[in-house]
Amino acid sequence: MSGIDVSHHNGDIDYDKVRSAGNEFVFIKATQDNDFIDPMFLTNMARARQAGLAVGGYHFFDYTLDGRDQADHFVDRLELAGGIDGALPPVVDVECWPPVGSSIHAVSTARLRDFVARVYERTGRLPIIYTSVHMWKQVVGDADGFEALPLWAACWGCDAPPSIVSGWDGWDFWQTGVGRVPGVGRLDANYYSGSPDDLAALRLRPLTIAAGAPATARSQVELDLGGRDATHLRTSPDGETWSDWSVIRGTPRATIGTEEGTQTLQVQLRSGPGLVSPVFSDSITLDRTGPQVSPPTIRLRAAALGSDPESVPVEAAWEAVDMDAGLSDASLEVVCGRDFSTRSEAPGSAAPGRSASWTVATTLLPAASCEVTVISRDGVGNVDRASAGGIETAILPVEGNDRVTASVAGDEVGVIARRGPDMGRAAVWLDGKAIGLIDLYHPTPTGPEVVYITDLLRGAAATLSVGATGSSDPAASGSSILIDAFVTLATA
Repeated sequence: MSGIDVSHHNGDIDYDKVRSAGNEFVFIKATQDNDFIDPMFLTNMARARQAGLAVGGYHFFDYTLDGRDQADHFVDRLELAGGIDGALPPVVDVECWPPVGSSIHAVSTARLRDFVARVYERTGRLPIIYTSVHMWKQVVGDADGFEALPLWAACWGCDAPPSIVSGWDGWDFWQTGVGRVPGVGRLDANYYSGSPDDLAALRLRPLTIAAGAPATARSQVELDLGGRDATHLRTSPDGETWSDWSVIRGTPRATIGTEEGTQTLQVQLRSGPGLVSPVFSDSITLDRTGPQVSPPTIRLRAAALGSDPESVPVEAAWEAVDMDAGLSDASLEVVCGRDFSTRSEAPGSAAPGRSASWTVATTLLPAASCEVTVISRDGVGNVDRASAGGIETAILPVEGNDRVTASVAGDEVGVIARRGPDMGRAAVWLDGKAIGLIDLYHPTPTGPEVVYITDLLRGAAATLSVGATGSSDPAASGSSILIDAFVTLATA
């Protein structure tokens, strides 16, 4: 992956052209010594970000000055310019600088260590070392102890070796020389050794609990360090009581408090034995309570009767809400006696605090007491359920060609009939009052199905009648009717 590095010496830069030339990143000079601020830093950062480049800032290290003071000067400027959030790791440019004379290696090494430590104390990031074989030798005398830091190696006109600077096993970034960007001019050219995903992972992100999820059902959570560097971490639920330092192996984990509700976790990182980061924090809701679920309402459904065994089509409707984690999905279970049970999944979701409604088609075994249980799950896996029991359906066979009648009772009653190309229209009466009309025409013959449903006065018997009207759909070849049965549904 290609990139560039720039300073005010490069003047105004068209970063859209830099991006169009295939570059993916840019390092931008921010500061030097204890006072100097690159006058183009803010402009370069804004324009490069707008062009979609990964950006990072660098400090030109003055080995004659205090390292911690230089680090504060650098990080202050990065923060003011928004050069830390979403940015590549900070860089310290280590090179010999003739205007200040030769370096006293031991002193320069100590100052560079102080610079690194202070940057880590303020950002939790290990700075990238920019240097070359010659510059590293001139400034710190090939000092060791920096190998854990990423290396941006300057080696112009070199082949790509495993390592370009003494002490490192490899390089992360490599400044290869000066290249020409069409429409822009000559700029320092660089490579990155990793993939686009690796480069994206280098950008600083907020430290987050459980990938930024709003809630969790577990007290142990995964941490995303957001691109920060650490070998150890410790955590605190209140900023006062801290866990012991633990070694980070794989994805780091931490334990939040056990009280339901908002949990704020404070995290401090350590790199090696001596570099300690600032305290970071994130909050998450500990939610171990399932959604609020309403008992289901069961009603007859206009549809074909079930087979194996013959069963009555119904639908179950209910609502649920979860205030913390939202709703993820639901399911429905039906049990009728010992011999009949079904389960149906019900996709659907809702944000925290918003209710969701489900209507699920199912069947009940007639002449049996049935229980329908609805189950809703929230976004973190908590489950709650509600049931409606004592639901009974009955199929009441009827006989007759032109008119059929039966005494019915319950909450609802339905008409079971067959449709076909020679079927006509049927009228429906309840206690002698006309209440509806059924058109039984269908281009092809059907099996028995619920074709009409009406409510009953609960607790009172009624007389239902269905009769032929002698009329039919214009496409029908006849006007006869074929009524198989009535079906009733009663709830406890």
